[in-house]
Formats: sequence, C-alpha cells, structure tokens
Amino acid sequence: MKRKNFTLVELLIVIAIIVILAAMLLPVLDKARNRAKGIYCIGNLKQSGLTAVLYGNDNNGWAPIPYDTGRSLTWTGILNQAGYIQSTKRNFLVCPTARPFEFIGFNNTYGMWAYEYSSRVRLWGAYQGTGGIPYIKEGPARQIVMADSLAAASLTSAQTYHIYGWVNSQRYFDLRHQRQLNAFFADGHSSSVNASATGKLGIKYYLMEGRVCSN
Repeated sequence: MKRKNFTLVELLIVIAIIVILAAMLLPVLDKARNRAKGIYCIGNLKQSGLTAVLYGNDNNGWAPIPYDTGRSLTWTGILNQAGYIQSTKRNFLVCPTARPFEFIGFNNTYGMWAYEYSSRVRLWGAYQGTGGIPYIKEGPARQIVMADSLAAASLTSAQTYHIYGWVNSQRYFDLRHQRQLNAFFADGHSSSVNASATGKLGIKYYLMEGRVCSN
C-alpha cells in the first residue's frame, strides 16, 4: 500500500489547531502560575512576619522601625544586624511577583507599615506614647504589620521597605495578586486582602493593576 503524505493544507490545519489550543491554555496556565506565586508570597510574608515577632519578643512587643536614620538601616537591615536573619537565606523578604523578584538588598523588600520613617507597629500590648501605630478598632487580627509594596506606579517600579496607608506618597500597598494584597497581621497570621477591605484596614491609597486607587 502507498503511504499517504500530509498535504500542505492539512499541515496548516494541524498547526492552526495547535495554535488555537495553545492560545486557550496559556491564560489558564498563566493564572495558575500567578496563583502559585501568590501562595508562595503568603508563605514568605509569614516567615518575614515571624522574624519581626521574634524581634518584638526582645523589644517589649514593638516591631522594628521602617528606617533607622541614625544607623541608615531599613527594618530588614535592623533584623539582619541583630542576627534575626541568616545571611544565606533572604529571599523570604521579597515577593516573587514584583521587582526585584528575589533579594538584592535591604531597600527592596516587603514594606513595613509606617506613618513616617520613625513610626512602628505595636505587635501586642497597649499602645504607648507617640511614634507608634495603634491597632485599628477591630484589634491585632486586622492590624497590618507588613505587606506587598511598590515604590511607584510604573512598569519599572520595585518593592520598597516601607509603605504608607493614609497618604499618597509614591510608596503604595500593591494589589498585585489577582487584585489582592498579601499582608502579615499583628496577631501572627498572613492572608490576602481584596480591594473592598482596604478601607477598613486603614489603607486609603493603593495600587491595583498599575493604577493609583483610593477609598
């Protein structure tokens, strides 16, 4: 029997079918990959947050300040200098879905909640004096300590070490995980937050899909 070869038309049809199937599958695969990165990010935040909790155990319940002007250290630099972070394991300080994607320095990490450089979160116990951030009325389970951050709204923006909630300061909470923000809270849990919940958490300005939004 003679072997029948593909004609050019048949070959083009097969290629077209493969292209169509790929076009249908790629968005699904991309969504699954982004979801996996979001879950990985929550794990990173949990580890970062617990490192700050260890620091709080030795500092009367206070998280490190976002930036120590006297020593020129960010909150991660403070933890590193005090021995709470291993020098060979630092990628947990960074979200894998935003620049720089992995640890490159203490300025480009998850953002610590701040009103100003010298303010810091009280992890537990009563709010005391000035220079700190009291719990919102719902309590520590709703008080963000650190979260996904971005220094500005642009394609080249990178994560930054501190974020503001109530002023438009070019240092934003970033809802980059399918319109959700990952955060670590003062009671020790980390989870995702959607746009509708940002206002209740004391966040006025935030980024969503590269746009500055406000409550």
